[in-house]
Amino acid sequence: MSLLEALDLSELQIKMNPDNDNPESQLTVAFKTTAHALNNAGVDFALVGGIALAQYIEPRGTKDLDFIALAKDKISVIKALTSVGFKRHPKSGVLKSLGNAECLMFKGPFPNANVRVDIIISDNEFFRMSIQRAKYNPAVKLKIAPIETLIVLKYLAFEDRSLSINEDERNKSGNDWSDYRKLISSRKYNYKFLQHLASKLGLAWRR
Repeated sequence: MSLLEALDLSELQIKMNPDNDNPESQLTVAFKTTAHALNNAGVDFALVGGIALAQYIEPRGTKDLDFIALAKDKISVIKALTSVGFKRHPKSGVLKSLGNAECLMFKGPFPNANVRVDIIISDNEFFRMSIQRAKYNPAVKLKIAPIETLIVLKYLAFEDRSLSINEDERNKSGNDWSDYRKLISSRKYNYKFLQHLASKLGLAWRR
């Protein structure tokens, strides 16, 4: 399944209302608008999250978009997205499991849009290596994080959510574990690179 097909799948599953002024759906518009804005701003970034799974395995529906970028580009990211209609959440999240990476949260890009876009930023080696190894997909005009990055992110998301005091977050941990197992079962990853990448977050990865 292509990334564009994955977007269509997500649209069907979450049943979003389309923007009346645009024939494309909210998630697709948010995806293309984000990619275009960040590319124009010269931000080095990569797609992660549910949509990125389509590059390696059969994806599932998702309600949001997730990207990684370097912290040095924080101001450029904020200016790029707010200039095209995204509204920034007043507070940023801090992800301790990712070396205290910062999560910039946005909604948009048009009024009453129900799409959340998270840009996770850090200058640590995990992020630098992930973005450096990301591969450009001309069909969607952006880079997709390597499968090794997605494996680590899904594993950590499962751990964080399974221990959450929030019931909704705990319920989501099952999706993270399922995604993680599918990625591992695909055998499309380089084990040595996975170990090396995980070590940048203090993880001792074993088979």
